[in-house]
Amino acid sequence: MGLLQLIFNQYGKVNLSPDETAEVSNRSKAMLQKDRTDGVGIEYVKVGKGKNAKVFYPITSIVAFLENNTIKTA
Repeated sequence: MGLLQLIFNQYGKVNLSPDETAEVSNRSKAMLQKDRTDGVGIEYVKVGKGKNAKVFYPITSIVAFLENNTIKTA
């Protein structure tokens, strides 16, 4: 079973909240926020504007980020 399927099976949805994403990616919510501000890190979806906006992370983006930042050893 692949990572994408494991995450989906655990959470039962295709978009995760910042709390859930922090748990899956082993990054703090503060680091996720800083990454969004800096325009780096895991791709996300923002719904709405201003302080009422909701941020979600597609599990496909989380998996891509983790796979692209995995260091493979011999």
